[in-house]
Amino acid sequence: MRSMRRLFSPLVGVMTLALGAATIVPTTAAQAVSAPPAVQGSQAGPTPFIAEVTIANVSPSSLTSISFSIQPLTGSTTTPISATYAKTYFTNRPALVGNGTITVPVFGLYASDAHHTNQVTLVVVTSSGTTTLSTTVTTTPWVDPVGGAYTTGMIIKSRNAAVHLGYSYFMLKSLSSGTYGTANPVVMDTDGQVRWVADSGVGGGTSVSGFFNQSFYMTLGTTLFRMNLDGTTAQIRNYSGVDQTFNFWHNLDPGKTGMLLNADGPSNSVESTFFEVDASGVILKTFDLYQIISAAMTAGGDTPNQFVSQGGDWFHSNAATYWPAQNELVVSSRENFIIGINYDTQKIDWIVGDPSKQWYQFKSLRHFALKLAPGTMPPIGQHAVSFTPSGQLLYFNDGQGSYNHPSNQGVTRPYSFPQMLQLDLVKRTATQTWAYYNSQPIWSPICSSAYQVAGNSYLIDYAAEGNSPEIIGLGANNAVAFDYQFNAGGCNPWNALPITLNSLSFSQ
Repeated sequence: MRSMRRLFSPLVGVMTLALGAATIVPTTAAQAVSAPPAVQGSQAGPTPFIAEVTIANVSPSSLTSISFSIQPLTGSTTTPISATYAKTYFTNRPALVGNGTITVPVFGLYASDAHHTNQVTLVVVTSSGTTTLSTTVTTTPWVDPVGGAYTTGMIIKSRNAAVHLGYSYFMLKSLSSGTYGTANPVVMDTDGQVRWVADSGVGGGTSVSGFFNQSFYMTLGTTLFRMNLDGTTAQIRNYSGVDQTFNFWHNLDPGKTGMLLNADGPSNSVESTFFEVDASGVILKTFDLYQIISAAMTAGGDTPNQFVSQGGDWFHSNAATYWPAQNELVVSSRENFIIGINYDTQKIDWIVGDPSKQWYQFKSLRHFALKLAPGTMPPIGQHAVSFTPSGQLLYFNDGQGSYNHPSNQGVTRPYSFPQMLQLDLVKRTATQTWAYYNSQPIWSPICSSAYQVAGNSYLIDYAAEGNSPEIIGLGANNAVAFDYQFNAGGCNPWNALPITLNSLSFSQ
């Protein structure tokens, strides 16, 4: 029986501000000014994790940039959340510019400890020089709409500072049902502290989200939204009636140049189409897996409608990624396999999956199958495909056989694990190079994720471990850096993705 403690305690308090000493470094003696920039005041932002700090004695004409940095808690191993706003960021937002004042959004504040005040450093660069300001901000508590799942979670293993991690922050993606969708996404640090949460006005009701170009993108129905770290939101595009009407599903993943959106396709095929779109929502490329697989089966002498179907969940795509080394779109089909498709020709290059499933019975698809090296288990019901910097395929191997191919469901294993494969497309082989088998096997048959950062750091989400999803951070040699469990119900969070929140830069 695992011993568990409270991960967080609720806090009380109001937004307050204490002004600290200012360090002024003029560019030249002649440029020094008698009234240097100074913190004038502060007010709460759209969530408790965002404050709006007003700096006096700054005019847009003299401004170059303003930066902020939030000091981590004592003993924390996290990299400080920090960002720099260029002059254009403020001139594009007139509401932040007053009579000799500039209001600076400071995001990523702590809002989960009654006795903690945020230590914030601001650096103002103007034509007169550089001014460093120190201030403290105390925030109001965040009322977790998921019944305290993220604020009263459990610690299986607290953060081990001796285990180095290549990331400090990760986003948690919830399902779109009930109150769970109103906290989506949530950003947590590796100490287990919530540091950012979506405004429920936009974040509620969607399970599709991702981090792209320093902003969160999410979909709701047929609409793509952007939610910025400063708390502002924008509707990017509504795709209803654009070539076809469809809904978005599962993940929002990085593509060749833009974002990959998983949708129902123009062939009325459920969850089998990907659109790559740019930051403005313009469709750059469409991949219709119904058509791509049907064409390959026909060319190989098989009858497609014995495998693919219109209106049925025969494919169930849940993630995709771009493989630069091979110029391929790589897609996870939970029902069948992982498939590599040439980005330009849109023809199948390879398939790796469980040969006991239905797809392997067709010679046209079996032709593309990579041979599994000895000791390599196939991906089954997998999620969260990605490629590591070394070019290896990483994913979460759920182990759940097919739901919608009853005659050939394939193998179902009683445990799940993250797995990495080296794909050799010349020798046509797939070889397992890394896996993590928890010392107490965990069964997470659906949802879930695994991602690598900096070569030897991993974030693993056992999302369907009963009603208590578990998040584990691993360092080198599979050393456990932390192990947190949430009372959030199955698949909440359904995916956990490491993100970078330091040294950000905003000009628009």
